[in-house]
Amino acid sequence: MKNKKRLISLFILIVVVSSILLYKHQTDAETVKVKVGHSNKFTKDEINAAVSAVKEKFKGYKGCTLTDLWYSEKDSLAITKDYMNNGGGYETVVGDKNVIVLLSNFEVDSSGGDGSWKPNSTQTRNAWTLIRNNEKGKWRVEQAEDNYTDADNIKVRIGQSKKFTRRYYHCV
Repeated sequence: MKNKKRLISLFILIVVVSSILLYKHQTDAETVKVKVGHSNKFTKDEINAAVSAVKEKFKGYKGCTLTDLWYSEKDSLAITKDYMNNGGGYETVVGDKNVIVLLSNFEVDSSGGDGSWKPNSTQTRNAWTLIRNNEKGKWRVEQAEDNYTDADNIKVRIGQSKKFTRRYYHCV
């Protein structure tokens, strides 16, 4: 009888530990492939701090697994310029020295994540815009955008955004 209780207790412990490890694996985002390209704007430590901030934010993305996260200076500068001119950047006082953009790919499970993504899909080249209050400040995710194309195409998007924004504000 005593051995039976020990076996049941051991079985329950194994199930609980396995469940915790499985949950941690799905939400941890520590298995993500990270690639940090050369930067004249930020140090490796600054970029790695931004990577950590995105990983932390991504933990809240239920039903999703972050697979790739990278920094490309060319893409980051283009998206930062768009953000500073047309996005939330024109409302902030942080300046473009305190804005960094990372790109990512992630898998969405059969639930569709929070319901906003196609179930069983791969989301590619999502842009994460991070800001900090000053050069010593902590990065925080300001916005995440779906399916960014690339720095070569952003110039067209910026031009279109400016025209659209001007027309929109003049009509309001």
